Formats: sequence, structure tokens, C-alpha cells
Amino acid sequence: MDLEHLLILVLNKSDIALAILLIVDITAYWLGRRHTKHPERRGYGLKDTATNVSLELANGFILRFTEVLGGAALVVVAAQITPLHWGTSNPVAWLIVLLLADLAYYWEHRAAHRVRLFWTTHSVHHSSQNFNLTTNYRLGLFGAMDLLGQLWYVPIALLGAPVQTIFLAKSLTILVQIPLHTERVNQMWRPIEYLFNTPSHHRVHHGANNPYLDKNFGGMFIFWDRLFGTYAHEVARVEFGLVHPVGSHNPLKVYTHEIRALAGDLRHARGPREWAGYLFGPPGWQPRRVAVAESEPTVQPAS
Repeated sequence: MDLEHLLILVLNKSDIALAILLIVDITAYWLGRRHTKHPERRGYGLKDTATNVSLELANGFILRFTEVLGGAALVVVAAQITPLHWGTSNPVAWLIVLLLADLAYYWEHRAAHRVRLFWTTHSVHHSSQNFNLTTNYRLGLFGAMDLLGQLWYVPIALLGAPVQTIFLAKSLTILVQIPLHTERVNQMWRPIEYLFNTPSHHRVHHGANNPYLDKNFGGMFIFWDRLFGTYAHEVARVEFGLVHPVGSHNPLKVYTHEIRALAGDLRHARGPREWAGYLFGPPGWQPRRVAVAESEPTVQPAS
């Protein structure tokens, strides 16, 4: 059995593996919660877990469909039109594709945080104030990121890498992040922490408090963040969730929280420049007129 067939087998069994891991982790949490040395860890909440599972049931098929319908098709087209073609039977070639796919994932993930239109979808994954394995299920629906995120992988196809290998590498990058959604594992051996994404790094990524906002975008490897200036080390306690919390476990409200916020901003936009700023600027972007008005002191009327 070659490497790619082995990876396909592993990926096909990943849902079963996650289910088993979930059962073990939830059981261990409930059995040990009275004797925990870390009462600040929130573990599993019944409503939060139910919301996460509901989101997975609702969007599992649709998310895959939109990826295939959108950017994935462009990756296939790019592979067909490029004059470059090289195999990946050599392990070194496979490693190169894996590194390129992980680099593409870094920029895809960073754009999901720094472009408001993409954030409307990705914010769903970050909206829980708990952090556990069911957070893996908490994904957005019908987002622009689902359709356009695959475009970051088009250059790899244009370089001649096989399409199947590209998406296997991307799937592997996502798969290794599944067990990172946990508070159970502390910081690991320093060389591992320096090179790879770990539970500690990913807790930082899910932080809604400074200095953790918009940090640690890496998938499999963390050295991209060190290279591009987005790395943060876990020091202070991480506060999970959004800067502006959803305040509800209703799946529909979780889905639409940032979409409704964006729609409200667009209704008050004056002209195409402000529309573009709200859509493609970072979350929290405001027109200069709004920022200036909010910074001016309020004059109290004389009594």
C-alpha cells in the first residue's frame, strides 16, 4: 500500500476515530470533574455540545458540496491547463506538496480572520466560549470562505502537483488539528512547540482576549506564524469565544450572528467605498467619519 492510499484509508476512518475520542474524552471529563485541579477549565457544557453537534448535522453535506462547486473545481482546471506535471511517488515530492498545502492553508486561514466577508462564516467556529473536541463540529454554512478558500491551492496545481495529492495534503493538515481542540494537554516538548501546531498554540488561536487576537493561523506547522509575525505564546489565561459574544446556543443565531452584524453595517454604508471597507476590510473596520464621531467627547448639557 503506497502513502496516498494509506492516507485515504486514514481519512475515511477519521469520523469514527473522532467519535471514539469524543466518547472517551467526555466520559473522562464527567468522571473527573469533581476532582479536577483546573476548575477554570470549562470542559463540556450540555447546551454548547448540543449546538456544536446540531451545526455539524446541518452543514456537513452542504459544506462539502459548496467546496466542490466552488474553488475545488478551479484547482482541477488549473491542473489540466498547466504544462507542468510531476509525480509524488518520491517521499520528498510528497513532503514539498504537504508544505505548500500547509502554507496555502495558513493564508486561507489568515484571510478568514482578516477579511470581514470571510469572517462571517469562520466566526461560527470561534463563537463557543468552551473549547473541546466538539468545537471541531462548529462550522459556518454557505460562506464565501467555503467557496473561495480553495483558490489558495490553485498555485500548487499550476506548479504541476497532482490534484488528489493537493487535497490529501490539505485534508491531512485539517485532520491533525482535530485533537488540538482541548484544554487537557499543556505545553509540550519545546522542539515540538517550535515546529508544530499544538493544543497550546491552538488555544491561543481561539482566544478573544489580547494578546491572542488574530494569532497562530498555522495548520500542521506553527513556523509559518513565526515567519510572518502572527505567532503568540500561551502565557495568560485564554478567554475563548468572540469579542462580541453571540449570547445564545440557538444554532440559527450562531450561524447568523456575524452575518446580521455585517448586514447592519452595510445598511448604514455611504457609497461603494464604505461598502468595500465593510466587506473586505478587517472585522471592526469603520469609515473615518464613524471613527471620528465616536472619538469625540460627549458634551453634557448644562443643568
